[in-house]
Amino acid sequence: MFTLCCARLNVRIRRTLMQSLLRQEVGFFDLTKTGDITSRLSSDTTTMSDQVSLNVNVLMRSVVQMIIVLEFLASWKLTMVTFGMIPFTVLLSRTYGMFYRKLAKQTQSELAEVNSVAEEAISSMSTIKSFAAERTVMSEFDHRIMGYFHLQRTESAAYSVYAFITALLPNS
Repeated sequence: MFTLCCARLNVRIRRTLMQSLLRQEVGFFDLTKTGDITSRLSSDTTTMSDQVSLNVNVLMRSVVQMIIVLEFLASWKLTMVTFGMIPFTVLLSRTYGMFYRKLAKQTQSELAEVNSVAEEAISSMSTIKSFAAERTVMSEFDHRIMGYFHLQRTESAAYSVYAFITALLPNS
């Protein structure tokens, strides 16, 4: 859930920034370096959305862990069952990790495409403005960013299934 919220926030921030950049006058791009703008679009937006979701995630996880620790203190039998489930948990985590690595590579590749569209547009903004092609550029950017979002949604769904299964195990 947090991954999906983070992805939606990231997409929203990127779209808003790209729309704002497309509304700027050509002189803005003469004064501001293309690398600075693309850096803001590629890394700063991700950092910002990651921090918001991370703080909420840490809070929720800490509360759940506190409740689980209190349960372990109440029953030594529950603790023994938990230790017996460790091999299954390791196998499940390894399988999920291999799947997630492949999906993360695809996501990074799609994000590179998003950044490529943005960088190309920013570096040729005077041409885009002179042909009034802002909508075309935004349409291409939206197409790429939605591909990225769909991969993020798949990552979120995979994590949700993994988290659900591990939550059912006694050692969660």
